[in-house]
Amino acid sequence: MIKQQIVFGILIILYMVFVLRRLGSKHISVKFALLWIPLGIVMFVLDLNPDLLSWITNKMGLEIPANLVFSVGILFLLLQVFLLSTELSKQDEKVRVLAQNVALLSKKIEDEKEE
Repeated sequence: MIKQQIVFGILIILYMVFVLRRLGSKHISVKFALLWIPLGIVMFVLDLNPDLLSWITNKMGLEIPANLVFSVGILFLLLQVFLLSTELSKQDEKVRVLAQNVALLSKKIEDEKEE
């Protein structure tokens, strides 16, 4: 059990380094990193104290800790999908405005060429 905790702890630390490096190189925005960093912290805390997950599961009235993990995981993924959908909507609006501006500028250039 201790060996698994050490391996998982190392993997979690590598995960956190990966997220922070991606944040530093601007491959991930701060908004999304603020979701992934706390996830890593929670995983690390649960790795250090595995009984904490059982305690939380019992307090919530669930039978098996895996039910809690899957439920929280699904909620996390739903939050990610919502945030990505919001970001996609913003980007879609920006693309629409840019396309309209390009069309107007193209029309303006054509009109000036005709004069």
